[in-house]
Amino acid sequence: MEHDYTFPNVQYEILEELYLPTDEEEALEQLAFNMTGNIENQESLQHIMSIDDKEVSAIFSKRYRPSGTLLVQNSFGGAVPLKRAAIQVKTTCWSNVVHTNDDGYYIVDRRYKDIPTVKLWNRNQTNKTTQRWTEHIGFWVSDNLGKGKTFNYTIAHTDGSKRDLWVKATINNAFVIYDDFANKNGIKRPDNVRTWVFSGSDYGGAPLLHNKAFTSYSYFYPAIASKNNENFGSKSAKTGILALSPLMDLITSVTLTHKNLPDIIIGTKGKNTSEIYAMVFHETAHYSHKNQVSNGFWANVQYQAMFDKTKGTYGDGSPIYSSYTGVAEAWSNFIEYQMMYQSFPNTFSLITPLILDSRYNRNMTAYYFSGSTIPSSTGIAADFARWIPSGLLRDLMDNDNNPIQLKCGSDYETTVYSGVDRVSGFTYKQIYDLLTEDVTSIPRLRDKIIRLYPNRNSNKEITELFKLYGY
Repeated sequence: MEHDYTFPNVQYEILEELYLPTDEEEALEQLAFNMTGNIENQESLQHIMSIDDKEVSAIFSKRYRPSGTLLVQNSFGGAVPLKRAAIQVKTTCWSNVVHTNDDGYYIVDRRYKDIPTVKLWNRNQTNKTTQRWTEHIGFWVSDNLGKGKTFNYTIAHTDGSKRDLWVKATINNAFVIYDDFANKNGIKRPDNVRTWVFSGSDYGGAPLLHNKAFTSYSYFYPAIASKNNENFGSKSAKTGILALSPLMDLITSVTLTHKNLPDIIIGTKGKNTSEIYAMVFHETAHYSHKNQVSNGFWANVQYQAMFDKTKGTYGDGSPIYSSYTGVAEAWSNFIEYQMMYQSFPNTFSLITPLILDSRYNRNMTAYYFSGSTIPSSTGIAADFARWIPSGLLRDLMDNDNNPIQLKCGSDYETTVYSGVDRVSGFTYKQIYDLLTEDVTSIPRLRDKIIRLYPNRNSNKEITELFKLYGY
């Protein structure tokens, strides 16, 4: 452990404090041992030359800087660089953390004499990803890749014992893609995002609890319930911290003192490369949105996710608090779709958004001629959450002038309104900047756009577009 390492809230004992010499101090020590005939490890002779033969500087030159190139395999074949990942290079006495570049290459800014072990660290410049319980509660964990002076390695896609390593590497690359996208478009970039991975689940979420008080969101739940004529007392046993399960609440309680509560949750059960990318894009878009709204706003989104009893994952849109979810999910579905298209341009159909390993965002189907629905529709409309106007934000930006159908009915068969998108030209940043604390519903988003961009609605283009989505 480093001298300033902070231990988790567990009992521990320091057996001995060690002094680690600098490179120069260790080299001089080895030189002295060589001159006096006291080198016990003969392998050290490979790195030490007689002072009678060479100058001291030549002795130092026998050391080397560990380096290598790391790749990660896609589930559908081929491999890509492991970008900007934190890599730990370590021997018995030395340990350095370096980052790969966009080509997956790393090099340590220190000269080593022994062959180091190379490990993938569970944190980098954008996020900290924890997957095992020991990681969630604060232990310092890294995943072994191998050993070598020049270490070139491909992290294979597998369902075996090394899958955890592949998942972390894939999540790392997804974060890099999102970070570049956010930086380019003036959107809040991920910064020390705490990501919890659950290999036994296929669900994701954005509790956004890192550096938040224990009751940041649950404080608002009774008022939210009352506003919707619900009895929160009957739900209180579920709330805990994440309101998921007693086990989850126990684990989360342990992490509280180490400030490792999750911002986003990624369920990776059975998931392939594109599915993991899509989930990271979606949940990190929530992270960017939350940067512009209050805890009270996000409490409504969380409440809907945990307690909405209407049909489907996102309900049917009828509860009052669903209006917050409509805004939040419209943004995240939109960003997920756009980024998947940009990340897989050669395998993504403009009509049926499928890619090589079958990930698609069905919530975007309203944009592709399947129609949207009004809130409170039943049947397949609620199952697919088509009351959330995911295609709306894309229609603000694109130049497609695509036809749109608004449908309803238990079998999603009745067209109640239809027309053509006549809006275009909005940028990612303009859309993102609209999503502030005051936009608690899609109608409020509409009104804000008309107020800020009256010229875009001179012929009722904005009004008509929102009407086509049921608002």
